[in-house]
Amino acid sequence: MQSLNFTHRTSFLFSVAFILLFVNSFYAHSQSDSIVVKKLIDSAANTNSPQLRIKLAGEAYQIAFHSSSNQLLANATHAMGNALFRLNNYDAAIDSLQKALVLFNLINDSAGVAKTYYTLGACYIRKSNYIKAIQLIEESVKLASRVNDSSLLANSFNSLGIVYYTLENYNLSADFFEKAARYYEKVHSFKNYIRVKGNIGLCLVKTGEKDNAKKILFNTLNDYGKYMD
Repeated sequence: MQSLNFTHRTSFLFSVAFILLFVNSFYAHSQSDSIVVKKLIDSAANTNSPQLRIKLAGEAYQIAFHSSSNQLLANATHAMGNALFRLNNYDAAIDSLQKALVLFNLINDSAGVAKTYYTLGACYIRKSNYIKAIQLIEESVKLASRVNDSSLLANSFNSLGIVYYTLENYNLSADFFEKAARYYEKVHSFKNYIRVKGNIGLCLVKTGEKDNAKKILFNTLNDYGKYMD
């Protein structure tokens, strides 16, 4: 009887040990996938080669697709959309980004949804569909404000400034460029801050405010020397 109980206890402990080993192995594999995918996405974002960007994003997507993580898959799908956008393949980029949007919504990732709206908006700007672009980027602004993403707010306001400048609504364009400048300064993105201030000067030229435009453009030149040294 004691021998039987010992056998049962041994069998039970062996089962528990096997389950823990499986769980730890699965967790370690998931962690490994997460690290690799993040590195590939970061590398894709930072490379200047469109072809290499696509290759890296594709590798990230393949790993994420075979993982059990919707978060990894959402991030990799967005990275693929961004890579396609930078390759000027806007229709394919939109298709990928719409899939990313579904995935980010599925996991309630507001920051992911916000950046995807922004990238979709950028695609529609390139396709000259400005009404659609405005709608998408405005959604990005709402969510970026909610999650306090200052960098995304800066980029979104800048894009809206560009759209309204293209539509020759220079007053509204200048308003958005002003908002973008404040956020670029807040996140210490000084190169973008200078570019946006220059864009405000161009808007003022268009509205006939030449004295104010000169003042801003001269200040921009001074800032250029200060921040670009």
